[in-house]
Amino acid sequence: MCDIHRTVLALMVCSSLRASFQSSAPLAQLSSTAGNHPSANGRANAKPTRIADSTADILRTHASVSPGQLPPEGSATTTQQSESETLIQPAVVQSNGRMSTQTWCELNGSVTIAITGLKDWATANNPNDLRIFLAGRVLPQSEPMLISISQGYVNFQLRLDPVDRDNWVQVLTAARDAKKNRIPISVGLKDSKQPFESMAYITLNVFPSYTLGVVSLLGFLLLGLIVLANRTALLRDGTRTSPFSLARLQMACWFYLVIAAYLYIWLITGGYNNLTSSALSLIGISGATGIAAIGVDKQKKSQAATERLKLEAQKSALTRRLTDLRMYESAVDTSLGQEFQQRKIRLFELEADIAALPMAPPPATSVSFLQDITADGNGIGFHRFQMLIWTVVFSIIFAKSVYADLAMPTFDASLLALMGVSSGTYLGFKLPETPKQARGTS
Repeated sequence: MCDIHRTVLALMVCSSLRASFQSSAPLAQLSSTAGNHPSANGRANAKPTRIADSTADILRTHASVSPGQLPPEGSATTTQQSESETLIQPAVVQSNGRMSTQTWCELNGSVTIAITGLKDWATANNPNDLRIFLAGRVLPQSEPMLISISQGYVNFQLRLDPVDRDNWVQVLTAARDAKKNRIPISVGLKDSKQPFESMAYITLNVFPSYTLGVVSLLGFLLLGLIVLANRTALLRDGTRTSPFSLARLQMACWFYLVIAAYLYIWLITGGYNNLTSSALSLIGISGATGIAAIGVDKQKKSQAATERLKLEAQKSALTRRLTDLRMYESAVDTSLGQEFQQRKIRLFELEADIAALPMAPPPATSVSFLQDITADGNGIGFHRFQMLIWTVVFSIIFAKSVYADLAMPTFDASLLALMGVSSGTYLGFKLPETPKQARGTS
């Protein structure tokens, strides 16, 4: 600081002397024309005296300040020093004559930023404390990779640090939503919220070159699900003509949403450990619901078939026994004749019970997609409707969170429990519901 004071003082002395010489010439001319006029001579001699006095005052002020001690506040030296510090504030520019600020970059790449006034600023500050500002957000963990004081530039590596993830999400979403992905760029101190003045912009490429391939893959996957759902039994309860299954539709929905979200986050952030426990829970709930629904359908079909088989087996045994006792049909007074009559009566009862059993319905056929997933044999069921609505609501929240936060949402235990209760209610009411009928039957 003493060197700065001496320099400023020398400049002021030179300025005072130059002003003194410039003013002496006109005064000399005035004295020659005015002769020995006392007032003129007085004015001519007064001005240099005041200048000399001012110079002497400055020298005395400097002499009174010991080395390492700042001059008194309000002195000319302090004023000139503050003006000097104001003039050396750096600024980010597109080009400083030796280096240019990059106009395009992407995540995990490097970016070079040209700065004017960096050399003067670095005399009183540490350039290693500089951090990059993108879209108005500072990235504290992004330290400079290269600093050139002489050429006036700083180089940063754009790497997404988990500590800076929230700031990076804001930067990436701002670049994604901006026209041509152009966002403002600057640098500043790591502990400061005010970056250097900058009019520079940079194109932050959010989506890598292989994005089109990933999007095409997701498109083919979605198209494949739709085609297979219409032409096969992939999302149906039986054959390709059977009604669509609500439980299988829910499984397919979460299967596709989680895969699409995983790839979307990976494309933008480059992170591949982005699955959350909530996503796994949703896949697990939908999978368990699908398996349980298949079990319920098979159980309902097997109960009717088992009862019929049981009665048919009893009828067959009675028929064989009656054939053996046929010769005692008229001997009603004998024990064998009485047994024949009793078994004959039992055979009539079994035939009546078998006739009373519902006939196995023909395989149900699809009516329409929406009606298949919301209705049973008696019409639209609330247990189906509420499960469909909750699946849609959770899907919208899931997709919006992935788009806005570049992360899969974390649902708390109560929300996951709600999803489980919804699926459990569907399964509970599915047990007694009336089976769907084939098209054209009443």
